Amino acid sequence: MAIVAGGGKKQYRKYGCSQHWYRGACSNNLLERQIWLEKTLLADLQAEILKPEAVEYTITQFGEQLKATLGKLSGELLKCENARRQLRVNYADDRNGSPHGTLDISDSGNK
Repeated sequence: MAIVAGGGKKQYRKYGCSQHWYRGACSNNLLERQIWLEKTLLADLQAEILKPEAVEYTITQFGEQLKATLGKLSGELLKCENARRQLRVNYADDRNGSPHGTLDISDSGNK
């Protein structure tokens, strides 16, 4: 369905079958005014979207997606906290002289 007619000064734009209008390849010769069709379509769509069951479905789906995303983020946060904890342990070991493969360069320029 496409706008196939109208658009002049005194003509209303109309939706119809483009195959019928431009090629005659379809037997559907129905034409509907753009203003009427869009107003009706939007009103019907709004009525369907605002039904309690549609609103409930939307809220339920949003809640499930939110829980899934928060679960993933919690896992990532835990990984970051563990990495930070390990860095602090390594830093503390370095400051206390724990020999675990680090190079002490504090006196290297004084000799």
